[in-house]
Amino acid sequence: MSTIMKGLNKAMVVMYDVFMNLTAGVLAVILITVILQVVSRYVFNRAFTWTEELCTILLVYLAFFAAPMPTIAQKHMVADFFRGLIPKKLNWALGYIIRFSSIFFFAMLAISCIHYIPNRSFKTPALQLPRYVFYIPVLIGTLAMIYAEIVNLLNEFFPGFNYYKQRQDQRDAEAARIEEQEKMAMVASMDSFMDKAEGKDKGGKS
Repeated sequence: MSTIMKGLNKAMVVMYDVFMNLTAGVLAVILITVILQVVSRYVFNRAFTWTEELCTILLVYLAFFAAPMPTIAQKHMVADFFRGLIPKKLNWALGYIIRFSSIFFFAMLAISCIHYIPNRSFKTPALQLPRYVFYIPVLIGTLAMIYAEIVNLLNEFFPGFNYYKQRQDQRDAEAARIEEQEKMAMVASMDSFMDKAEGKDKGGKS
């Protein structure tokens, strides 16, 4: 079982990095497209007809390429007021209900995409792209979130294999160490400055 858990968690770390790079790439293309639209409209007085359509498509890709990352990191925003209304002993059960409900919701969304993609053959007006391009990132993102939820669930039963959390803890520790070094260097610099200032004052008085 340890071999399986290691493989699942290593794949999840790779998946996180892939989606992070894809999200950054899509965001860069959106920014470039918007700049082209502004330049073409206000400099050349002739706006491109395809920029708005491309940005609309890319925003869908951006949303569903970014969605798996907080799922992997387990950092989705939650409204936890309901947890305070139930006994603490039942919070664990509520957590599993939420997790299984998420998997069910993502599965239904993925099944809907698989159902709709073959039926969306008509094309967009400007770019003449088939409409199913809107559903591809939804399918990819929901499948990735299903995988992440299942692996995170397994990590609760088989602890010690959450490589993403281990890597993040190492990065946080390294960032804290660097911040502490910078703070100590700043304090040492201020002490040195104050010592020099006091030395000049003493020298001037003498």
